[in-house]
Amino acid sequence: MELVVLGKITKIRGVNGEFKILSSTFYAKKRYKKGNKIYIGADEDHLVEFTVKAHHTIDKFDYVTTDEITNTNEAEKYVDMNVYASKNEITLDKGEYFFGDLCKCDVYDEEGNKLGHVIKVEEFPAQITLEVEKENKETFFVPFVDEFIINVDIEKGSIIIHLIEGML
Repeated sequence: MELVVLGKITKIRGVNGEFKILSSTFYAKKRYKKGNKIYIGADEDHLVEFTVKAHHTIDKFDYVTTDEITNTNEAEKYVDMNVYASKNEITLDKGEYFFGDLCKCDVYDEEGNKLGHVIKVEEFPAQITLEVEKENKETFFVPFVDEFIINVDIEKGSIIIHLIEGML
């Protein structure tokens, strides 16, 4: 099973063991849907499976309760651990991508010149932004919006961008 990181548990809220999660997923509503499975652990080799009971969002945090955790004491041992989900348990709409898949892509301009590869996907309030590393290890940023993203081909591991003056 291929897993994706949804976020990190920062603390426990309330007496029922509700997890406060600093999420790194763009699809929290889909991921934390009631009945979905999530996995919690320090790393992918040491995970415990949970079933989502309820979810809501406040500011940049997701709050999740599970069927298995019923009190704060049970939940406390998971603070500072990552929350994972199966990559295959979610269907993305056209034009939606897993951040991890984007990080595996090389970036090209419209003429086919390789500019670098995506090393990080940042989620800012205005938009998602790709951080691209060039061969000389310098980085530049590309807003992940239609004005700059010409084509994304996850299967080929390539992203074609519209390059503007000053971007590099």
